[in-house]
Amino acid sequence: MPHWNSSFRTEGVDYPFTVIGGNPAVGQTTVIPVVVVPYRFEFADGSAIDASTDVIDTGTPLDRTLASPIFNDYPFMAGSTPLGPTQWGDAYMRGNFWSVHGGQDSGYHTRLQVVRVTPAQVIKVPADQGFTITYGSETIGFVDYTYLTELMAGSIAALGIPASMLSIHLAGELIAVTPVGPAVAGYHYEADVSSITGVPGINTYIETGTFPEQSAVLRRGIGGGAVLAHEVVEWLMDPLGSNGTPAWQSPDIPQLCDSSVMEVADPLEFRSWTPVTFNGRSYEFPDVVFLPWFGRMATRYSVNGWYSMGNSLTSYSQKCPFYESYLYYYFPNDATVGAAYMTSLNTLHQATLYASFGGVFQSLLLNNVDPLNPKAPPITVSPLEVPGALGGTFALHINDRSQVVGVWFDAQGREHGFVLTNGRYTTIDVPGAVATEVLGINSGNLPTLVGDYEDVNGALHGFTLQGANFKTIDVPNAIGTVVSGINARNQIVGRFQTPSATVRGFIGNPGTTDTLDYPVGATLPAGINDAGHVAGTYVTGGNYISPAPVQNAFVFGAGNFIAADGGLAIDALPTTLNDINNDGLIAGSFLVPGSGPTATFGVPYSVFFATGASGLGSDESPSGAVAIPLPLSPPRKAPAGN
Repeated sequence: MPHWNSSFRTEGVDYPFTVIGGNPAVGQTTVIPVVVVPYRFEFADGSAIDASTDVIDTGTPLDRTLASPIFNDYPFMAGSTPLGPTQWGDAYMRGNFWSVHGGQDSGYHTRLQVVRVTPAQVIKVPADQGFTITYGSETIGFVDYTYLTELMAGSIAALGIPASMLSIHLAGELIAVTPVGPAVAGYHYEADVSSITGVPGINTYIETGTFPEQSAVLRRGIGGGAVLAHEVVEWLMDPLGSNGTPAWQSPDIPQLCDSSVMEVADPLEFRSWTPVTFNGRSYEFPDVVFLPWFGRMATRYSVNGWYSMGNSLTSYSQKCPFYESYLYYYFPNDATVGAAYMTSLNTLHQATLYASFGGVFQSLLLNNVDPLNPKAPPITVSPLEVPGALGGTFALHINDRSQVVGVWFDAQGREHGFVLTNGRYTTIDVPGAVATEVLGINSGNLPTLVGDYEDVNGALHGFTLQGANFKTIDVPNAIGTVVSGINARNQIVGRFQTPSATVRGFIGNPGTTDTLDYPVGATLPAGINDAGHVAGTYVTGGNYISPAPVQNAFVFGAGNFIAADGGLAIDALPTTLNDINNDGLIAGSFLVPGSGPTATFGVPYSVFFATGASGLGSDESPSGAVAIPLPLSPPRKAPAGN
């Protein structure tokens, strides 16, 4: 595949990048051959989604795509400056490197030429790999992301598509669902099929769903060909997904750090640039950032000196003082498990979780949870149960001294806290309270416990407990307070409810608290590590699939948030975070289609790629999740006593 390499330097760091086409300084035209592969997905429920026959906005996805400005010339403009007439991707590339190649009259072009359209590839989707929903007249398919990438690689090999060609894999209304929560309407990726074909080389490809402009289910800006337009420019500027940049904040959501990769359409994916009418059909194109935005360049070589194609940005990207991406591991639920929630993970490779077996919850202690160590012993599972807890035991946090805290219910349904130290359970009840929950514990020599209690009037208060010293924590003007986490520096986090019934987060210490609000939705901080990094969950009023409230994960540090569920276009599946340890690992759960919540934990890439970390083979996708076999069958009962 024709490409060129360069780099930019920001704040003393060099960021190399690889871009498709020819070097714009040379001013030559590059033509990239394209193979378009339409698909028909047949689901176990009898539904089918077919890019070659479904009608979306007065045409099939295949016909509309081939007739679009992705492959045909259109007079694209940047304000009053003509970028064409040319194709969408070429217009972007010309605008991006405008003064480098000489501007309007230069010969610099990067064009796509369809050389082959294959017959529709028929895929029978197994029931455990995909499902559909119908809303009004729309049927939308959801397919497992890993399954889909394997299908794409298989098609590339079977169809004999060489690495010198871009393949565009065209679906109708199809969403790729990753195992950790977010879902994507399209993506660009690479596949090494040389072991199958015997021909060396790395194929790059685009998979794209196609959606109506006026979808009743999905958000605006995703229809009218916008997904393919999004992926084409991202493929041109980052074909292997490996072009790093300084971590950048979302231009639309201050304090939210989005990525550290040169994905040029992601920063503005919720903004449309301009609708285009072409050959009697309407298409929607996104606003897309130029490279100087990532490079934080005051002097810009892009067209008109703009930071984006639609000139909707007035400054370059904002810094992220704290940023992490995560690789997720999870414990698949077996047939006996209705739901499983990982609640905590310490730096000694121990974890706590509770799971439902036939509707009865059992708490478990896991040892040797160390997937980055190839020599780690097998994971072991042992029960956690407060003697006499006929109503259930829920282990909620484990510290670096292997002490476990949580709640238990007696035979009358009354709620009590507990702490487990060296095999001995101690019940924790706030004096005068009708119910007590212990939610967190730090690792001090005389550790401090935190939680909440309900008074005789039904009001909810937070508390800290060190030794025999209880201290009530009430956020000023709140009608209810919960303290959910504490670190070695006695920083606490939690949530409170305002008189207007809004749920907000807080961070501080037992004497003072400050609000901690995710940019959207209700905020539920859960755990805090010794570095002051917070893990939790934010709840929004609904997503693009359901109007019901949806919860997703965040991590907070140094004044900015990270959407730890991936923060992609469609959060179809809820993700919850319950804790973050001193190595930065996060613990929680995510919802699996056709199953219940599944226990999961995330490892920061900075840890995953650390010297000496074994990790996974290079063929694993970092955007997915890795299953850890762990039969969560009910262990034997804990012995009575203690």
